[in-house]
Parts: sequence; C-alpha cells; structure tokens
Amino acid sequence: MNYSIIDVETTGFSPLRGDKIIEVGIVKINSSGQIIEKYDSLINPNRDLGATSVHGITGDMVMDAPVFKQVSDDILSVLNNSIIVAHNARFDLSFLNNELSVSGFDQFSLNAICTLQLARITEPDLHNYKLKTLCEYLDIELKEQHAAIYDSMATSQIFQMLKESFIRKHGEHKYTQRFEKGSLTVLKNTLLNPSGLNLNRQKFKADSRRNQSKLANLINRLPLKSSGKSEHHINEYINVLDEILEDRIVTNEESLRLDNLYREYGISNNEATLIHNTYLSKLIRLYLLDDIITTVELKDLQKVRNLLGVQTDLDRLISEIRETNTTNTLESNIGHQELVGKSVCFTGQLNCTFHGDLINRAVAQELATENGLIIKSGVSKNLNFLVVADPNSQSGKAKKARSLGVKIIAEVVFWNMLGIEIE
Repeated sequence: MNYSIIDVETTGFSPLRGDKIIEVGIVKINSSGQIIEKYDSLINPNRDLGATSVHGITGDMVMDAPVFKQVSDDILSVLNNSIIVAHNARFDLSFLNNELSVSGFDQFSLNAICTLQLARITEPDLHNYKLKTLCEYLDIELKEQHAAIYDSMATSQIFQMLKESFIRKHGEHKYTQRFEKGSLTVLKNTLLNPSGLNLNRQKFKADSRRNQSKLANLINRLPLKSSGKSEHHINEYINVLDEILEDRIVTNEESLRLDNLYREYGISNNEATLIHNTYLSKLIRLYLLDDIITTVELKDLQKVRNLLGVQTDLDRLISEIRETNTTNTLESNIGHQELVGKSVCFTGQLNCTFHGDLINRAVAQELATENGLIIKSGVSKNLNFLVVADPNSQSGKAKKARSLGVKIIAEVVFWNMLGIEIE
C-alpha cells in the first residue's frame, strides 16, 4: 500500500469564505516508509495571502507560480492509487476538495487518514496534538514549520510511528478496519494530464539569488569617473529614489527611469554606490529614533538593502550608526511626506504591531484618521495611497491600483511617514 502525506498552506481558515490554497506539499511513501515521490509547489491564489507572518509566503513568491487549476492534474496523479494522510485532515481536505471542484473535478470527494485523530488514540495524555508538539514528543525533526513540504515530511514520520503504536496496542486488523478500509484513492475514468508546472520555495530563492538587484545591475554599468555635473542633482535623485522605494518594489519602468537619471545627471558608479549606502544609513537612523530596531524594521532594512544593491553588513552598519549617531548632509524625504487631507485605503492582512497588538483594519483606519487622512473603502483613480503589508499583493484592490496608477505604499513605510512607532 502506498500513502500520500499531504499538507497545504492557505490564505485563511475557510474555503467557503473565499480562502485559497497557496502551497501544496506531498510526500508519497510505500508500506515500508520509503519515499517514492514528492510534489512541492507554491500556488498563486489571485488574492491577498493572509497571514504572511505565519506561512512566510509573500506576493513575489507566488507571482509566477501556477494557479491551482493548472496543477490539479499533477496533484491528483500523485494522490492516485494511494491512501491520503494529513494532520488535521478535515482542514486540508476542505480546501483540496473545494479547489478540485472549482477546477472541474466535482465527481468525487477525497478522504484521508488523520494523524491528529490517530494521535489522540495512541497518545491520550498529550496536552495538545499540534504538529510541532507531536514532533517534539516523538523526536521528529520539523525543519521549517508552515512550509508545506516540510510539514508533510514530518507528518509522514508521525504517521508511521503512530500506525505502529496503534497496531501494537490494538492489532493490525483493527487498524485496517478503522483507518484504511475503503480509504484508497482510485480515480477511475479520470484522464489526467499533468502539466509539470511547479515553483517551490527553493526554486524561488535560487532564482532570486541569480537575479541581482535591478539597481545593482544599473550601477555596475555606470562609468567609474564622475562627469562633474552630478553634484547639484544628488538630492533630486534621492527624492526620486524615495518615491520609487515607497512600495518596496523596483519595476522595470522605475529601473529605466533611474537609468535615465544616471545618464542625465552624469552620476558615476562610485557616486551612485555612495548615495545608496547613504540612503540606507538614513533609513537606519530613522528607525533608531526610539533607539530600537524592531523585527519588522529589520526585515524592511534587509529588503531595502537588497533593492539598493548595497553589499554592506547590515548588523555592523546598525551598530556603527547607533554608536556614532551622526547626521549626513544628504537630505531625504523619508518619513516626512505631507499626508494631511490625502485619501488612503488598506488591503490585505497587516503585519505590524502597535502597543503590542497586531494592527487590524479598524486600528489602521483609526490611526490614519487621527493623523488627518481620509479613509476610503475602495480603489478609484482619485485615491492617493493604497497601503499594503505585501507590495506584491495579488488582492483585487492592489491589482486595480496598479492598473489606475494609484501610489502603493508598503505598510512599514506608511507608519513611519506618520511618525507612528510600530513593532
């Protein structure tokens, strides 16, 4: 008998409320526990991604990933002729069956053995039956929690150990009758045509490393010597850089805009490198106004450093700036835009915290209103700002804002523009 251990990551808790699968991980094993096949892919849900802080999946990761319908045949071909196993199977199957139905496979409904239920029988004294708790109890490595392939690999080991424990206590016949009888997934009269499409986290990271920062590539092509005419244009260039980095994305059009500025102002390789390092230093000083670099701020600094193509050691630079607390002659508009009277709309689940609590939509709107902004419920051409936790958000609002040319601002940037100390 073969077993397909599956795990899915999702945008939320309810497919009936529009939540979608954003990652699928399957480990197929034989009766001896040997891995005979794997499937691991991110899924583009064409909507916001929900709690990125939990699953770690961001908009740029799913932007080029297949949608579920494109890989439904791939997933079913792995599950076919095997018994499906999942931890808290009711959750995973509710999403799988919903996505398969939408994709045209509404003639059947998948079933699975649930390791959570199996654990409650074999280990009745545990205080909870979360995947992490079982891994710790059974001494099983959970390499990266809430990454579908690693969760499914851990679940496969849990399943084998719990199955053996149940058989020792109750006998193999009782195990088979209770859990495996009638559970084999056999897709009769179903022609499957796997696409071969997949984009997993490892591939995404590898592609990201190969694709250097657009700005780093531009700087590398600049002449080493200054034209002598760039001195009076440096502040103007920094203002443009400020504007481009507000959403923490550098598009091809924005890259071309900067390239034109390099040429027009005669900025050299050394000058551009200095400006980018200075820009990063100024952002660090802004975040150090309260003498603390929060986790959210540190992640933002890492993102800006990568966008700028700056090679400096971030931890060392933060320590140096904290010690010297010097100012720089180059001026920047970071955090000082005039926002009073401007309209703002929020989309997706926000990730920053304020006074120890996660900022929800109501709190975000209250903070914005207190600082003189006008709240809008939707996106139109008259909207001034759309605030997103994830600049690559696939939400309907984000897509509409891009199509209308509405300015998109990353959440951490927005709160700092208002002078609100977020965590």
